[in-house]
Amino acid sequence: MAAEEIALQLSVAIMKQAQDQQKIAGQAIVNMINQASSLDGTGQIINKAV
Repeated sequence: MAAEEIALQLSVAIMKQAQDQQKIAGQAIVNMINQASSLDGTGQIINKAV
């Protein structure tokens, strides 16, 4: 039983660490998007060259 509990605690700790890393990566992406300079006419100009 003790070994199973330790294994469960270890698994939970690893999952929490992975979640924290994903949160940090997600926030970094949001920061990059917010810092990106927007171009006038973005989404309005289409390159139709074939």
